[in-house]
Amino acid sequence: MTELREVRATADGVGIHYLRADPGTPDGGPPVLLFHGGIIDAARLSWGGVIEPLAAALDQPVIAPDFAGYGGSDRPVAAYSTAYHVETMRAFLNALGVSRVDCCGLSLGGGGWRWDWHSRTTASSGSWRWTASGWGRNSRAAASRGRSRRCRR
Repeated sequence: MTELREVRATADGVGIHYLRADPGTPDGGPPVLLFHGGIIDAARLSWGGVIEPLAAALDQPVIAPDFAGYGGSDRPVAAYSTAYHVETMRAFLNALGVSRVDCCGLSLGGGGWRWDWHSRTTASSGSWRWTASGWGRNSRAAASRGRSRRCRR
């Protein structure tokens, strides 16, 4: 049976709220990370209806964080740029001890975040597989064809 929990972690001093669904018998694969969109979005709004069935179907943990300033996460005084969210999510994943993950995102959490991740990634370890939609023609087309891209973290 899949269990959905609401959890908090601290990333660079910022409290990050996230949803986590763990299957009863995970297959040992990497967690699936679901990023929400921008403006008025949050993890529960974008992913609340699919997180448990997805974890059960994949037999992998599924994690859906609220970006800083969204949902139940802290709202620090900061420039809420895509780069800021990337750095906060890096710190979040480090706090969870996650080095390998499959990712899916909508809008800000998909294409914009993926683009910035690629542009800012240097010599770090870890493996990421992406599917994104909602930010630009190329991201939308790739997502509609069901493609994912492996990225180095």
